[in-house]
Amino acid sequence: MTRYLTFTLVLCMSWLIGGQAQAQGTLCSWLGGPNNSAFGGDLCRVGDFNGDGFPDLALSDPYDSTVATHAGAVFVYSTTCCTSPLATFFGQNAEDCTGRVSAVGDVNGDGFDDLLIGTYHQNVARIEGGGGAGTLWAASGGAAGGSFGEVVTGLGDVNLDGFPDWLVGSPWAA
Repeated sequence: MTRYLTFTLVLCMSWLIGGQAQAQGTLCSWLGGPNNSAFGGDLCRVGDFNGDGFPDLALSDPYDSTVATHAGAVFVYSTTCCTSPLATFFGQNAEDCTGRVSAVGDVNGDGFDDLLIGTYHQNVARIEGGGGAGTLWAASGGAAGGSFGEVVTGLGDVNLDGFPDWLVGSPWAA
């Protein structure tokens, strides 16, 4: 039996009705992959990844097997048009588990927001540039099994140099 996970984006009103938050209809619904998929395993508001003036959304599936078994994938969707992804970033090797995502801001100053992606079974993290800029930064770290990239987060401009900063964690490093 094939199972699919569906991820639904719901626009919520900013006020309470009768003491409870009320949803205002479904904006988008995306169908995940078959059997043992983890579509929507991590998600974040990316910012304006494609330059249309509206925020976009990144959803991951660390068990996506399009390239290789559980190589993983990250899908960036527009919040204004719920069709195919604006961009897709795949893991390259079996069991990579590409699937941690975080907004990081506009790292290269080109006017497009960028996306931090962790591939934790390969101890790799990278920043993919919005607007089709490609890979802007990549690093690997830690000992095997350290899960470098399991934790990724954008920090804003911590050191006040005018550029976004980010953090990549390795929670199982000795």
